Amino acid sequence: MRRHPLAWAAPVLAAAFLLPAGVGIQSAPRAATGAEAGAAAAGEAAAPERAVERTMLQRVDRRIADLRSKLHITAAEEPQWRQFADVMRTNARAMAQKFAEREQKFRTMNAVENMQSYAGIAEQHAKNMERLVPVFQNLYNALSDQQKRTADRLWRSYAERGGRRHKG
Repeated sequence: MRRHPLAWAAPVLAAAFLLPAGVGIQSAPRAATGAEAGAAAAGEAAAPERAVERTMLQRVDRRIADLRSKLHITAAEEPQWRQFADVMRTNARAMAQKFAEREQKFRTMNAVENMQSYAGIAEQHAKNMERLVPVFQNLYNALSDQQKRTADRLWRSYAERGGRRHKG
């Protein structure tokens, strides 16, 4: 079964609901001195963000490679392609930060804070798309007619699969 080049987007958004299931599974920390506690707290706070970012970047890099292969990007299209791929990676880092923030605070969020956190993720996704569309437009404009048909088919397929998942 072929996966769409942006198939990572739906799981990323869905992860906002799934992250809480594994959040907070840690062993109890040992007692530490004041200096050690401060340094440990800073490191622990950054650890989930780095792990989420690494996972998202790996997923995005696989998606970028898959899309590049399916579109048969040429040397002439390389500048537009690089810009598109760079924005995808930047967007993944921004989403990773949002997910990490949610993960760190999830156990203490009330229902309103939970909804606000999810709204922040949705808002970040919208900002990411606003950044991605113009660079994709530049890439799309540089593609051959055959590459455009392939891109159209890939994005249509993704939208159709996403629509089926969200129907009652």
